Amino acid sequence: TLEIAERGVMRLHQADAYLESARLFVEEGNRDKAREYLDRAKMMIDEMGYHRRDREVEVLEKVLVKGEG
Repeated sequence: TLEIAERGVMRLHQADAYLESARLFVEEGNRDKAREYLDRAKMMIDEMGYHRRDREVEVLEKVLVKGEG
């Protein structure tokens, strides 16, 4: 998904793909990779003003913080 979105310069889809990838990495137990992808998604969301995804970002942030403790 990311490859197609990057090739077609579909930034909203890229941000969505990074969010979904972060979710998958959380489920796999790979919190470092999940954090990396979530940070990329957050950066893109902020740059584009794509605040429709703010709630999803917030949920993932809580999951990652909870797992660090």
